[in-house]
Parts: sequence; structure tokens; C-alpha cells
Amino acid sequence: MTEVMVRLATTDDVSGIMPIFSEVVDYHAAIDPEVYTDADMNAFEQSVRDQLTKDNWKIFVAEADEKIVGFLTLQMRSNRRQYGNVADVDGRIDCLGVGQQYRQMGIGTKLITAMETYLKSQGIAELRLTVSVHNPAAIKCYEKMGMKPYLYSMRKELK
Repeated sequence: MTEVMVRLATTDDVSGIMPIFSEVVDYHAAIDPEVYTDADMNAFEQSVRDQLTKDNWKIFVAEADEKIVGFLTLQMRSNRRQYGNVADVDGRIDCLGVGQQYRQMGIGTKLITAMETYLKSQGIAELRLTVSVHNPAAIKCYEKMGMKPYLYSMRKELK
């Protein structure tokens, strides 16, 4: 594998992001079928295109071997000091995906590092995300990056 480069995405990158998102959906459906099902790929593609036009969204892509091998979508949210939040604005990882053949190579770490550098340059001092308890590899990666649990999200399916 050649060197991995991380940069902000453009609309030209959407076609490279979509196959990785499809792998992410399949992975999550396999590890947690009660919650994750087939995603509407057209809706996700439109969402990515919309995010690329909004100031409070950024998408980072990782390139290697002359193709996109990973991506991270970031939302910057204003908290307006609601509910005792310390940060006025936080960054939220919405989706992180690395192509299956490129996993366990540090690409997720590079995407997160680039995103953290960006957030700091914008004066944003807090990062949040949600991760499935059924995804220990992702949890381990996030913990290695200095993240720690602080809220629990719970669910109950009502039938």
C-alpha cells in the first residue's frame, strides 16, 4: 500500500465513498441485526452531497493506491450552553468507514487525527460520537485515540 493521504472531500469523491459506506452497512447489519438493516443508499448519497454544501458539516477522505479507502463525516453542533454543556460547539463523528481490505492499517486513526486537527483550528474543543456496543474493534480504536464513555444510550424495541 502506498502512503495514505487524508483531505477534505469534494463532490467528486462521493462515488468513492459509496462502496465503503455499503461495506459499513453490511458490517453493522451482521454485528447488530436488531438495529441495523439495509440502508437506503440513494438517501445516503444525497445526504453526503448535501453535507458537502453545509458549513457545519465536513467530510474527510483517506486516499491510498490512487483511490478512496476511508471516510469520516463530521457535524459541528452548537450547544448554546444548553443543559449544562461545557462546550458551546462540539464536533460529532456521524459516520466513519474504512474499506474492508484497508482495515487494521491505522486509516481510521489518520482520519480521526486529521478531523481533530481541523476541529482545534476552528476553536472546537470537544468531540463526541456514538458507537455500537457490538463493535469492539471501533471502541478499541476510539479508546486508543483518547475517547472514553461518558453517556449510555439505551433502547427498547416496542412491538
